[in-house]
Amino acid sequence: MKINIVGGGAIGLSLAARLSRSGIAVRLWTRTESQAQIITEHGISLHGADGGISVHRVEAVCSERLLGQSELAGSAPGDWVMLTVKQTHLADGQTIRLIGQLADSGGGAALGVLCLQNGIGHMERLRDALPNVAFVQGITNEGGLRIDERTVAYTGHGELHMGPGADAEGQKMFVKALRKAGITAFVSKDILTHVYRKLVVNAVVNPLTALYGVRNGELPNDPIRLALMRAVYAETLAVLVAAGMKESGSEWERVLDVCRHTANNLSSMRRDVEEGRITEVAAINGGVAALAERLGKSAPLNTALAVMIGALDR
Repeated sequence: MKINIVGGGAIGLSLAARLSRSGIAVRLWTRTESQAQIITEHGISLHGADGGISVHRVEAVCSERLLGQSELAGSAPGDWVMLTVKQTHLADGQTIRLIGQLADSGGGAALGVLCLQNGIGHMERLRDALPNVAFVQGITNEGGLRIDERTVAYTGHGELHMGPGADAEGQKMFVKALRKAGITAFVSKDILTHVYRKLVVNAVVNPLTALYGVRNGELPNDPIRLALMRAVYAETLAVLVAAGMKESGSEWERVLDVCRHTANNLSSMRRDVEEGRITEVAAINGGVAALAERLGKSAPLNTALAVMIGALDR
């Protein structure tokens, strides 16, 4: 089995390094030739949560090189793709074309594609674009921070959940490979609940830290910010429960726990705003607002956050 990882961000680099360390065949697909070249020459430098640093050699290829050159794909039945790019990178079509060529070279639906995007709406877009590919929805709450093109800090252990795939035996082998690499992976029959639980956190923490310009741990420390957090949380939870999410009763505590456990972190949305990148607010708060509309409900706070953060996108 070979695991193709599409995306050289924090999650992609961390997964590639850890899988390679455990002896799994990995190929990392990057958006730029410069990142592919530096990783090929020097490997991925993984900074562990314990302070240790290790370097792991990984085959890296710029995704643009594959387009029109299907012989580079080299996929086979039983191989898997881990799609780790942000939802914003799906819009230009390059990633979708790459997945299509990988699937064609691997026998179409024989190639499982695990999608690890934040927010909602992307699965429908991917399945509409490539109806013969076996896309599997997934979510991970592991922490990572990309320091440069080849260096990633592993900032917190978490879990990876995925829905059932078309090839049950192949998926068992895939999960076994992930666990061998120290990645706590599960196949869930209720993947939407896992997706929605993360969406509750992201819909509160990401836009509000970006809007107020604070670190995650600072967000609840002001009574006005805390009141707005509660209001966005309540609205988001109501929409997602109506959409089928199973309540555990601990969702609000989970929001606060994330703020505490990642107290010194800058949320990805705040970093995107400060560094002039397009944010994922359309897939997160915009996704909640769109889901509410389909259900005949209103989500004015999520709609407002999508508009306000969207105005900061450059």
